[in-house]
Amino acid sequence: LDALAAQDNGQKEDANAAAAAASDLEQLSDASSSGGATGSTPELAAQPSSDQAEWHAVQQNGAAPSTSGSSRGLSWPDDMDKLLEVALLQALHRSVKDADLPLNSSSLWSQHITHSRPPGSTLDIKKSSHKKMSKFLQVYSKQGLISTKEDKHSGNTIVTGINRNHTLLADYRPYKTADGAAAGPQLADTAPASGGTAVPIAPLAIEEVYKPTKEVKAVFEAVGASSDALYSASAAAAVASDYAKQAQLDQMTPDNTVLVLDATLCDALYKGVIKKGELYPTHIAKAELREAFLRRLQGQTCISRGQQQVVRKGQPPT
Repeated sequence: LDALAAQDNGQKEDANAAAAAASDLEQLSDASSSGGATGSTPELAAQPSSDQAEWHAVQQNGAAPSTSGSSRGLSWPDDMDKLLEVALLQALHRSVKDADLPLNSSSLWSQHITHSRPPGSTLDIKKSSHKKMSKFLQVYSKQGLISTKEDKHSGNTIVTGINRNHTLLADYRPYKTADGAAAGPQLADTAPASGGTAVPIAPLAIEEVYKPTKEVKAVFEAVGASSDALYSASAAAAVASDYAKQAQLDQMTPDNTVLVLDATLCDALYKGVIKKGELYPTHIAKAELREAFLRRLQGQTCISRGQQQVVRKGQPPT
């Protein structure tokens, strides 16, 4: 009887865990469908129990966390500040390339950090001591891990550099992320099909995309790019870069760090921004072209799972 009672209790615990996971997924889908309109940071998985000692063992010895005794899978730190640090380091180690820089905070969050979270973990910047993404990045900027600056127009924090030799990165040991991408492409989570065979479940992806506006239409058309399509930040920035090369805007400049602004690019960047009586700029720093161009596009949020996709106006939460 005692054995049967214990078995029954174990089944009830498993059922409760499954119900909690299903509820978390339903809430995630509802929150994701609203895009960036609510301004809250998306929660991307169920919160697991944590074992700090085990996590430190993972980082020091490179061993995988034990799954024994946990119906929710791997065990990770339950401190939100530590979870955010882990996801940031994973993103800088595996996802963010130097070619992606400069990178604004919303893109860093939606395209890199959320996809680099530990398996079974929840990321919510508002539940950390930082409260805001800008404060979070400021901590690691002061430590010398990253270089940042504030965009004068939007107020967003922009990551301009990564210190690849910093101790935090040098001593860091990557893990298989919630999206299964620690050491290259891998299968997503699986679930048993009706016949008992495990089939992959496509992960939920939240990506910031950009739609060209009428102000930049001429630039897209000049390089043969569609002005009706949606672009990632890097793809949109590449359009501006291709136009500058095509129009030879790097010629006859004071140095190789700036570009000359012709009428088309100048209007794309500043028409409607420069007040009456003010002079239009004649040059722009190459390092500033990306963000200046992206500011003139309409930010949107693309939410997808497998072949299903929904696009909403507005950027993902920062």
